[in-house]
This record gives sequence, structure tokens and C-alpha cells, in this order.
Amino acid sequence: MTDCDQVHPRWGRPLEQYVRSWGPESFQKRANWDARTEAEIRNRARTAISMICDLSTPGADQAIDVFKNSITLSMLRSILDLTLSPETFSELGYPRLVDGCMRLMGTVIPSDQGTRIFKYEYGFLCFRIMTIALDVCCLQRAERFDAIIARMRAESETEMLLILSEESSRLALTMLSDNKGLGRCDWMLGTDTYKSPYPSQQMPFTVPEGPMYLMTMLISDERRFLKAFAATYPPGLSLVFCLIWRFVSLRARRLPEEARVVLVSVYCRVHFRYSLVAPVCDDPFLASICIPKAAWWKASTTPIDGEVGRETILAYMRRVTSTDAHRRISITRLPILLHSFLPRITDGAEHLLPRLYGSTIDRLWQARIKNEVPGDKFLEIVTDTINYLRRGLDCLHEKSYSNQSVMTELVDELIRHDAVDFIAQTAFSLPIDPNIQFVGSSSCLFESLGKVVPKEQLRSQFRDIVPDIWKYISYSIDAIYMDELILWEHFGHIGECMLKIGAATGFEEDLEAAREKWAFCNFERCPDPDYRVLSMWACSRCAAPYCSQRCQAGEWAHGSLRSFHKLTCGNILPQTDIPWNLVDQLESEFTSGPNRIDVGDFMYWGTK
Repeated sequence: MTDCDQVHPRWGRPLEQYVRSWGPESFQKRANWDARTEAEIRNRARTAISMICDLSTPGADQAIDVFKNSITLSMLRSILDLTLSPETFSELGYPRLVDGCMRLMGTVIPSDQGTRIFKYEYGFLCFRIMTIALDVCCLQRAERFDAIIARMRAESETEMLLILSEESSRLALTMLSDNKGLGRCDWMLGTDTYKSPYPSQQMPFTVPEGPMYLMTMLISDERRFLKAFAATYPPGLSLVFCLIWRFVSLRARRLPEEARVVLVSVYCRVHFRYSLVAPVCDDPFLASICIPKAAWWKASTTPIDGEVGRETILAYMRRVTSTDAHRRISITRLPILLHSFLPRITDGAEHLLPRLYGSTIDRLWQARIKNEVPGDKFLEIVTDTINYLRRGLDCLHEKSYSNQSVMTELVDELIRHDAVDFIAQTAFSLPIDPNIQFVGSSSCLFESLGKVVPKEQLRSQFRDIVPDIWKYISYSIDAIYMDELILWEHFGHIGECMLKIGAATGFEEDLEAAREKWAFCNFERCPDPDYRVLSMWACSRCAAPYCSQRCQAGEWAHGSLRSFHKLTCGNILPQTDIPWNLVDQLESEFTSGPNRIDVGDFMYWGTK
């Protein structure tokens, strides 16, 4: 048994053990205390809270080593007992509890590489208490806390922690809604240094450098941070990230360019790690504080190590494929997450890409079928997502990646999840304006695939898909002639996209050969005589083409007896698959009714 598997005498169980105790089931039950039991729990928790708050008092830095030894793991658990009842939640509303927990986290396994706060249960519980305390305090300052407690009492089947997370995230998003919201946000967090428009200055939750200290602790233990939050039922961190984001925003303005890039790149890294494991309720807020500017990533262009890179991809796939409503990732988050790691794939993590691509396309299918977002917004999201999938392939090309078993699996995943069908059906069914960018990105995705997979291999794997590609090309041509002139360019782009996909997968010559088989309809009275079509209905002997079964039947019902087709094939009708039911119908239409053709004229036409 290694040291990592053993229970530490002070910090408790290691990560692999303590996560089992903090899953959803740990918060689904509610306490049903009598008055005496509740009073005892309150008193134990108040004692522990008071001791932690003392760590945040001025001058406590020198005494931190003495104070920390007296705050035990059982005391931290007694504080979290307060979250089992709506009646005791308010006991966590102490601003200094936030800073005190941050200081306690800094004492867990300190090393030259940073603090390992999630290695043992002690640091995990400190972080959990800090998060809940910050949520309670901010909701109290916003005068929303009483309404939330009332909701907890009314919705007895809903986890109280989920209610707290949803309301905290809603508050954070509201505070960032406009310039006035930012001022209110700084006032609520106690970070404003200017004259506040509000009645009184709020007490800050930590020292000015506290958010930077917290961000550093998270990034130094990012691998365990991912594991701990992916395996447990954490409260949402919207207000924690609101505190960090405001610190970064205000501090970055006063720094030179080089230092600003380093600061913001660290923030982007922490933001991305949490986005992989955040509950769904935090997604809108996280999207609002995302900083996607590529320059911010210059200071850290690769993950710290291969294990972190692999954990990142695995965490992403867990979120994309999750069926838990608390974990299910919003479709709007896909491009942001893929932007953070696909352009620079960690060595040793390439074997995970096939499942990543397959799960991403599957998630896009689900969002489209369920209409999770409006059509134009969905098309924008899909375009960005496909662009990042393409950049992942470009990264493999730049690295000269040559493991063909992985690439074969990747192609199989694209086929199994109907990537070509998704592209075509999305292009045909969604709004026109953004479609040019979408079909362009889609064709580029397959062109990038052709750079990392040999054409012979692509041709072999995509052979069964060629009829579908040709089908969509035919649909685009049909749409051009059926719709208004303004839509010609739109459907032309779709057909061109399908041709490029076919060419990228090794079927350029096949598609060209098929295109040469196009011809004008052979029926003299075709309603669209200038419509050039694929010979889908043709005589089995002379291959005379028709644009539809109706035209084919019409040729036999009232076509000229001197027409080329009747002269060559008139005596071998069984060799053509003639829809005689349509022949009878057309003959009836032409010889009866208000617009009937005189039989004499009909016979005359047949002999002229």
C-alpha cells in the first residue's frame, strides 16, 4: 500500500476513498432533528466556525501553525452538517469563514510545486465550506437568502445544495448583466475601492491577494481538482469564480502586457478545468466570463503533463455523454471546451480522440433533434465546434502522428455517428445566412482528415457512404431548380460541400463519372425540359433517361410513336420497368375530363 492509499492521521482519507462519501446520495437525505439535537449540532458547528474565522483576523499569520492543529477533520464535518437542514443554513453566513478556509487549505501538503488541497479529505472539505459560505453571504447581501430557504422548504424532493447552486449562479449572472451590475458585483464582493453608490461598504471576503492565492492553489492541484469534482456532488462555484474573475479583470488593467498575459492565462486554465466538471446551472455564467482570446494562452500552450491531458479529455467525454441532469453539458459550452485543448493535444492522449469525436457529434445530433437552441444559434455553435474538431486533426498532422489503428478508429467513429448525414441534414434544414460558414467548415474538416489518413484507407472505410453523398448532391440540385432564384447559391454551396467531402475521402473520380451520366429528360412533354438530372429512371436497353416515373410512364401513354425510344425499344416493353398504373392514369387524364384530347388528334400525333 502506497502513502497515497493510506489515511493520513491529520488530513484524513485520500482522494480515491473520500470521493465515495460525497456523491449525490450524501445530499439527497434531509436531517430530521429534534430541538435538542439541532442545538447540539449548531453549537459544535459554531465552535468550529469561530476557530476558522480567527485565522482571518489581523495578525493571525504568525499563529497559523498553532491554530491549524486545533481544527480537526471532525470539526469540518460538523460544519457541513449545517447543510442538511434549511433551518441551519444561515449559520454559514460569516465572511471571515471564506478567508479562514482558504488559509486552512494552504496548510495541506505544501511543497515546492504548490499546495495539494484535494489530495486528502481535509482540503476538500475546507474548499466545500468556503464555497457554501461565500454563496450564503452573497445571497444574504442580495436579500435573496430568505426566499431560497423558503424554496428549500417547499421543494422537499430537491437537493438543497442544488437549489443553493442554482440561485447562486443566477445571482452571479445577474450581477454581470451590465455596467451597473459590475459595480454592484464589486460592492457585494467587498472589492470596490471607490465611493460606493450603496449605503455601506461590505466586508471583503479575503485579503486583496486572496483570489490570486486561491487560483494558484487550484492550478497547482488541477489533476485532483478534476477528479474530485467529477466524482462528487459539488456545490456550484459561480460566485467563487466571480470573485476570481473580478480580481483578474481589475488587476490585469494595471499590469504590463507580459505580466497580464501570464495572469489571464492562469485564469483561463482554471476556468477551463472547472468548466469540465461544473453543474449545468453554472454553464451560462461560465460562458459569460470566458476569455477566448488566443493570446492569453501563449504563456501555457500545453498541459502540465500527459496525465492532466488525458484526464482533461476523459472529463470532457464524461460530461458530454452524461445522462445526469445535474451534469449534462449545455450545447453552448462545446466550442469553449474544445477550444481549450484540441488545438494542442497532449502526447499520449491521441488514442482518446476517436471517442471524443464520436461523443461530440452524438451530442450535436441530440441537440438538433431536441431543438435545444434556436436554429441560427445552433448553426453558429455547430460551426465553431466543427472548426475545433478540424484543428484537432491539423494538430495531428503537424505532429506527424502515424498510429493508423487510432486513425482507423477515428474514421469509424465519424461513420458510426453519421457525421456526413449530420452535416447534410443540418445544412438543408437550418437558416440560410450562416450556412456558408457551416458548409465551408464541414468540408475543411474532411480535407484535414485526408491529411492524416491515407486516401486508400478512407476510400475503403467510406465506400458505403458514397451513395449518401451522391444522394445529398442530387437533393441540392433538385432544390436549386425547385426553389426561388435567391436560394440557388445556398443549395449550390451544399452540393459543393458534399463534392468536397467525397473528394477528400477518395471518391472524386467516382463522383465525376456519376456526374457525366446526367442527361435531359427524354419525355417530350416533361414539365421541366431544361432540368438536367441523374438518370435515375432509364430504359434497361437504351438507357433513355427520365427525371421521374411520371415522365417515364407518360412516354408510353402518349409519346410519339416515332420517338427514338419507341422506335428502338417499342417491341421489348418487358425490358423496361414501366409503372403501368401511372400509364393508365395518364391515359385517362388525356382522353377524358374538361381538358381531354380528341382521340382523332391523339392518333394524328401518334402518326406525325
